[in-house]
Amino acid sequence: MGRATEAEVIERTNVVAELLVRGADRQRVLQYAATNWGLADRQADTYIAKANKAIAESAAVERDHEIGRGLRRLHYLYNRAVQEGNLRIALEVVRETNKMLGLNAPTQVEVDDKREDRTLRDQDTTTLEGRLRALRANGGARAN
Repeated sequence: MGRATEAEVIERTNVVAELLVRGADRQRVLQYAATNWGLADRQADTYIAKANKAIAESAAVERDHEIGRGLRRLHYLYNRAVQEGNLRIALEVVRETNKMLGLNAPTQVEVDDKREDRTLRDQDTTTLEGRLRALRANGGARAN
């Protein structure tokens, strides 16, 4: 069998990547390559290495790009749900959009301070306010 064309190399690499993503181990990939392409283990290992590199490269995403794409998809789904009168789905899309943008952060946070060190909390408010004024007057220099 002759040398694989560039198109065959790309196709085989994609097939091996798909096998790996679906959980195939090295032995299964070697068997597949031998049965379907007549390859020796060493040749199949080359495809495994190329497939692993392709998988790793697909993980390197640009966050802003993916957020933009995700938001466009959500906007599309929202518009489609509203057009079809499916308000339950529209609400789920709004929730998912809010979650994606971090809009579901709590508006109030309760602090349960069970520490023994309560020196700052127990200090007189006027003393703390005085120290803050002194800090501001000194341009951030430490005031005692």
